[in-house]
Amino acid sequence: MDGASKGNPGLSGGGGIICNQEGNLVLAFSNFYGHCTNTESEMRAVLDGLRVCASKGLAGCHVALDSKSIVKFISSRICKVWCCWYWFDEVLRLVDALGATVMFSYREGNRAADFLANRAHEVQGNNEFLTFGELPPDLYRIIREDKAGLPVFCLEGESFYLPSSL
Repeated sequence: MDGASKGNPGLSGGGGIICNQEGNLVLAFSNFYGHCTNTESEMRAVLDGLRVCASKGLAGCHVALDSKSIVKFISSRICKVWCCWYWFDEVLRLVDALGATVMFSYREGNRAADFLANRAHEVQGNNEFLTFGELPPDLYRIIREDKAGLPVFCLEGESFYLPSSL
């Protein structure tokens, strides 16, 4: 899951991708949140993803986030950002109910969710994708690269990906 805010605070969105153990798509979502902070959009994206997992009966899920602060809030069970308190209790309840594991992932490992969060902001609307055929082409490519285990290289704050034709 990932959140994005343009302006912080500013127009924001969140997104996430849910895959099975083989890396096959179960569902992807992107939701527009309106005007909020980046931390709020990150928390809301986590909540949206956990709600999807709960509705599909996906217990024991692994949640990868590129926000160290949100991971810390959940692992310590203490949210220090008052504007996130509204969603935080439900996040904790769902983490417990699902037996979810929440872990930090570098941004390069969270490219699909990042794409979806930014897409929500760009289209200022909500989308749900249930099949690979419904995905935007760039997102389809990212998921294929992730599933194939292609490496992502980071140099001086930039991300570089091996071409999918290799």
